[in-house]
Amino acid sequence: MAITQSKWRAGLLVTLGAMLFGFVTAFGAPFVSPFVTDWRLDSEVIGVAMDWRDFGEEKAKQRLAFELERQRLSSHVVYEDCTFSIEPQKGYVLSCLWDVVVVLPIVESKVPLSFTSVAIVSNDGDVTTW
Repeated sequence: MAITQSKWRAGLLVTLGAMLFGFVTAFGAPFVSPFVTDWRLDSEVIGVAMDWRDFGEEKAKQRLAFELERQRLSSHVVYEDCTFSIEPQKGYVLSCLWDVVVVLPIVESKVPLSFTSVAIVSNDGDVTTW
């Protein structure tokens, strides 16, 4: 009887584990793409801000547009989501603010998400991000 009960518990654990894995996969998968986009954009704004300081605003804007397409970030971020500004105390500030709505499967619930990627390059070369 102990063997049967042990097999039953093992089967129950496997079933519960599979259900939990399915739940996490189904409800977590829609969040992957926006978070990967944010992670990639965080590194791109640094390079674009440095290009802006070194080569001018027009070259930086061209690079931003190119990288959004090349890295396939444009499915979430559009060029107009990013602003270029020069602040006397800080330096060259490139900030991209974008939103996305993730729709959860099965329940069709909508989850709004907001992301920010900011790079500041000072005139002496210091880089700050957040």
